[in-house]
Amino acid sequence: MTWVAWRQVRTQALVIFGGLALLAAATVVTGLQIRHVAEGCAATVDCSQLVGITTSGFTWVELLLRGAALAMPVITGMFLGAPLIARELETGTHRMVWTQAVSRSRWLAVKVLVVGVVSVLASGLTSWMTTWWFGPDDSWQMDKFVDSIFSIRDVVPLGYAAFAFAVGVTAGLLMGRVLPAMATTLVTFVAARMVVQLLVRPRFATPLFYAGAFHPGPGGSVKDGAIPAGSWVADGQIFDPSGHPVQVLRFGPGDACVATNTCLNGYTQRVQYQPWTRYWPFQWTETGLFVVLALLLIGFCFWWINGHRLPGRGAPVARVAAPHAAPRVPDERTARDGHVDGRVPAGSDEPRLTGVDR
Repeated sequence: MTWVAWRQVRTQALVIFGGLALLAAATVVTGLQIRHVAEGCAATVDCSQLVGITTSGFTWVELLLRGAALAMPVITGMFLGAPLIARELETGTHRMVWTQAVSRSRWLAVKVLVVGVVSVLASGLTSWMTTWWFGPDDSWQMDKFVDSIFSIRDVVPLGYAAFAFAVGVTAGLLMGRVLPAMATTLVTFVAARMVVQLLVRPRFATPLFYAGAFHPGPGGSVKDGAIPAGSWVADGQIFDPSGHPVQVLRFGPGDACVATNTCLNGYTQRVQYQPWTRYWPFQWTETGLFVVLALLLIGFCFWWINGHRLPGRGAPVARVAAPHAAPRVPDERTARDGHVDGRVPAGSDEPRLTGVDR
C-alpha cells in the first residue's frame, strides 16, 4: 500500500522537489555571499545597510524564495492533497483496492500518511531555505511580525502545509472530482489564512498598552523610548493637547518648531502593541492552530469514508470468491433441469449470473 500511494503522486512530488533542488542551489550560492559580507562588517555601524545592499543585488533569488515559501503550502494542497482521493473516485479504482482485503480506513490512512509527509516536507524545506537566506538581513530587521516575514519563516509554514493538504483531501473526498476539489482547496486556504491573519492572530495574547507623550524618532513615534523596537503595533492613536484624536499633523512651512519638535508639546499617544519577545509564542500558536484544524479535517474524512456512500463513478467490481468455499450441491430441481452448480445450460432462456457486484 505504501509503494502504491507513493507511485500515485511521485510525478507531482518529483516536479516539486526538482524545483526545490534548483532553488536550493541558487539559495546556497548567493546566501554564502551575503553571509560573508555580514561577517566582515559585523563591527561596523553601517553593517545593516551593507547587508541590505548585498541582498538587493540578488533580487531574483529573493522573489523566488518569497514566492515559493508563500505558495508551497497551497500548491501541495492542490496538486497532492486534492487528487489523492478524488482521482480514485473519478476512475473507480478504489473499488478494486477494497476487494483485496484492504479496509477503507487502512486505505485512507496509508495514503494520507505518505502523501501528507511529502507535502509538509516540501513546505518545511522551502521555509528553511527562506529563513536561512534572509538570516543576516533579519538580524537587523526588527519587524518580524509583518505578515510578509511572519508567514514564510520558521515553523508556521508547516502548519499551513498540513492544513492545505487536509483541505484538499477533504474536498476530494466530498466532491469526487479533481478540478473542483483543487479550486475549493485554493479558495478555502486563502480565506482561512486571511481570517487568521486579520482576526485571530492579534488575539493570541492580550496586547500591552502604552499612553504617554508623543516623541517621534528615526524609527517612528512608537519605536522611540517606551515601546521596544520590533514590537507589533496593533492599534494606535494620537491626541492633541485638548484631548481630541488627530489623524494628520498639520504645520505651516514657516513653523520653526518643526525642526525641534516643540510643535508637538502637549500631544500624546495611546498604543496597543505586542512586544517582539512574543514572536516565537505567536509562531507556535498559529502553527498549532492550523495543525489542529488539519487533524480535525482528516478525522472527518475517516468518519465520512466509513459511514457514507462515496461520490464518483467507475466500472463495477467482480466479487471475489471466498477461499475454500464448499461446492454447491444441486437440488432435485436443478439436477432435473440440467442446472449444475448454478450454471445455466447452453440454449436456456434463463439469465446467466454475471458475477458482478453493481
